Amino acid sequence: MRMVMRCDIASVASMLATLLVHRCIAELRMSVADEVFAVLEEVTGESAVRANPSIHLFEQFLLDSFRFITLLAALNERLHTDVALSEIEWATWATPAQIVTFMEQRLVLARA
Repeated sequence: MRMVMRCDIASVASMLATLLVHRCIAELRMSVADEVFAVLEEVTGESAVRANPSIHLFEQFLLDSFRFITLLAALNERLHTDVALSEIEWATWATPAQIVTFMEQRLVLARA
């Protein structure tokens, strides 16, 4: 006996759209993380920021105020954002992982 699957075009389109959105978000996250880590490596001169995303950048003296401004400017340029210094709380930018999360959220909001 043959089984016949029936589905309407709207259901298929909805499923495909959902899959595409999830894939785009995953790719966005990966590319944002890659860019953040690349910029952090350039600004700090340390590959440890990628290997240890929970490293405290200020406590380990990888970032100071000048390097922080350099980091912010480079991220704004590379990720085509406009994050102002006044929008940032130091505690939320203490680690590479926190910076990645901030930038991902910022880009998702900007594209919504």
